[in-house]
Amino acid sequence: MPIRVIAGLGNPGTAYVGTRHNVGFQKLDALAQRAGGSWRSEPRLESLTANTSINRQNILLVKPQTFMNQSGRALSALVRYYKIPPSKLLVIYDDVDLSTGEMKLKIGAGSGGHNGIKSLITYLGDTFIRLKIGIGPKPALLPDLTTFVLGRLNVVENETLAARHKKFLEYIDLLIDKGPLIAMNSINRRSRDPQPPSEEDEAQNL
Repeated sequence: MPIRVIAGLGNPGTAYVGTRHNVGFQKLDALAQRAGGSWRSEPRLESLTANTSINRQNILLVKPQTFMNQSGRALSALVRYYKIPPSKLLVIYDDVDLSTGEMKLKIGAGSGGHNGIKSLITYLGDTFIRLKIGIGPKPALLPDLTTFVLGRLNVVENETLAARHKKFLEYIDLLIDKGPLIAMNSINRRSRDPQPPSEEDEAQNL
């Protein structure tokens, strides 16, 4: 079943730009730039959207403008308005349980403690497709998870994500061309970063 919508999760506002929890927004901005799409505000849908063509497929990019824990409210309104089933929705978001830059594709299952995904499951069920972008591991020096995910990406983390960006774009193309079931085998097998940043490196750059 072809993907019709790609959504990135994050928090709106300049205070959250560059934070770990906004990796989904960061990746959507990169996709819009590559495809020549421009963001427009859709207040009734509480979202920014961009019409794009990726690999000759019409894809709607979406950044919900609710805060993270209400992402499902915005995306449920959007898929109802455009009459798109949740199974054609790809959601890109951060995952603290994956090493920085590591990627994993899933369909269904639980939220993994991610508030944005909890909201999506509440509003849409669990049939949407998920591409998780690693932002971990959390340094032992920071015991509070909220402080970590709302903190800004440090130099090492930004370099690691940039080094993996070409692979991210390849995975998006694969998902659109081949669909999630075929893409899942390839992405989950090849996506691990062989040299994730150490806790010592991360601590020095916090």
